[in-house]
Amino acid sequence: PERWGKPFAALLGALDAQLDLGIAAIGGKDSMSGSFLDLDVPPTLISFAIAPVKAGEVLSPEFKEAGHPVVLFAPEDGTAQAQKAAWDAFAALRRQGKVMAAWAVENGIAEAVMKMSFGNAVGFRSGEQEVAWDLLSPGAIVAEVTEAVDLPCAKVIGQTTREPVVDLGYDSASIEELLNEVDYVMVMTVNPGFAGQAFIEFTKDKIARLAALKERYGFTLTVDGACSPERIKALSSIGADGFILGTSALFGRGDYAQSINQLRAL
Repeated sequence: PERWGKPFAALLGALDAQLDLGIAAIGGKDSMSGSFLDLDVPPTLISFAIAPVKAGEVLSPEFKEAGHPVVLFAPEDGTAQAQKAAWDAFAALRRQGKVMAAWAVENGIAEAVMKMSFGNAVGFRSGEQEVAWDLLSPGAIVAEVTEAVDLPCAKVIGQTTREPVVDLGYDSASIEELLNEVDYVMVMTVNPGFAGQAFIEFTKDKIARLAALKERYGFTLTVDGACSPERIKALSSIGADGFILGTSALFGRGDYAQSINQLRAL
């Protein structure tokens, strides 16, 4: 009971969530045991979820433009119905083309706006409403929208700014200064969605700017998207440290180990 009580309680909690939200689940793994040969396996419950959507409807998380309201979508109370209402309201705005960027809150709202500011160096300034910036808010979504929103489940928490600074009212830091807290920076060089997308040329300038900062702040610079051998060689020369490989340089090209060694030799 002591060893398996927590994962069993977590499993019951997951079942409650399924029933409350009306969401089905499939799968299951019954081969997890407490030990394997001389290895001890910690009691663990592993859960994952997907949300199928058309590639053209995928939202990337980085702020897009200065002067837009930033809105927190969160339930009015702790009920599943309120949570679903908040998600439905967000989805409706997205279908209308009014959502520019979105982040599913993980470790707090402050983290959300900080990470959303990084991609395009678009800053954030908090509004007058009181916000629990560091409170865990599972199920909440922070979104950059094109116009003000008047909904019970949506609260404007600030706006995007041209100045590359994250200002929460009680504290502020420049986006460049926050790079001290970053271990890896990955530049997405294609539009997200599916394999085979064209390389976005202007991202080369972003890579070059980040390369000029990486020694000062100690992060590793990686690139994801249309990473062909020729492009790996070119982007390595301006400071990229690593590349996410796929159809452009790895898949369908024979032995993986040989292909990777050839790319490392570029």
